[in-house]
Amino acid sequence: MSTAHFDNEQMSWALVEKHIFQETIKTTGTIEVDPRYLASIYSSVSGKMNEILVHINEPVKKGQKLCIVESIEFIEIQKEYLESKALLTSKTADYERTKSLFEKNITSQKDFVQIESQYRVLMAKNQALKAQLNLLDVDFNRLENNELSNFLVIKAPIGGYISNLEINMGQFINSETLLLSIVDVKGAQLQFPVYSQYLDQIEEGQKIYFYTSERPDHKYVSSISSIGKLMQGQLQAALCLAKLNVEDQNSLLPGMRVQVEILANEVEAMAVPHEAIITSDHKHYVLVRKGEQEAYHQLQKVRVELGRTSADYTEIIGLDTGEVLARGSYYFNIE
Repeated sequence: MSTAHFDNEQMSWALVEKHIFQETIKTTGTIEVDPRYLASIYSSVSGKMNEILVHINEPVKKGQKLCIVESIEFIEIQKEYLESKALLTSKTADYERTKSLFEKNITSQKDFVQIESQYRVLMAKNQALKAQLNLLDVDFNRLENNELSNFLVIKAPIGGYISNLEINMGQFINSETLLLSIVDVKGAQLQFPVYSQYLDQIEEGQKIYFYTSERPDHKYVSSISSIGKLMQGQLQAALCLAKLNVEDQNSLLPGMRVQVEILANEVEAMAVPHEAIITSDHKHYVLVRKGEQEAYHQLQKVRVELGRTSADYTEIIGLDTGEVLARGSYYFNIE
């Protein structure tokens, strides 16, 4: 190759030199939601769906009303509570009176034990009904005034988005009927398996990159937040987790599959710039500078094997030293 051609085409040389390559462990993962950020909504009582107050994909706040159930069962629980409270009031007076007479040896122990037993049974029933109504979020101030409600309001236990709606107006539901689901995307995380042969190369806090198959050029960054302590499945892999950055939570939706690259060991190897590699018939070559003679550069074609790659360099196997043609190697047709 003439020196004039070299200069006119602004070609350049590159040393075959050691370069540090970052090894990566590749696997696949999915975006999942931490169960603490998922809520499946059921009704504690049976009844008819009277009103639906939200729609799918709607954002909701914790405690927000979701739907209203018209329920005879709900009325019966309130009625039982008021009846048990009235009976308990009467039985409490009997118990206190009998206890006083027993302490004065005016009544028998048998009579006192009988009254005490009835009193404690009524108290337990009343407390159980009150606890049940507390779970149903009853307004006790209104109930104590004998204002019974036949409508049970279902409220959101967490904030988030309505991910699915399983009900319609007038539908009969019971305690086993799934009404709707809420997902809080703040609880989204990346789950991915790491196989047993790579476990000694990873640790919590280690940087990872991941991307969707639709956008391989757009890489998200995170770090390993936890490593599974149990090997799962026949493939012998530990389930690992990585938290999502806040700015990525709206673009990475639960259920999405992603490709994961874990930055592992650093390895030093002989390398040249990518542009120095010439490929022909699935074989790889570099042009080694052997000296100059008059107005020409002397080049030698050397076949090499390729190894690791980085952003700018490719590992070569078969050449440990020398200077190769970098910019401009594409002008040469290797036969």
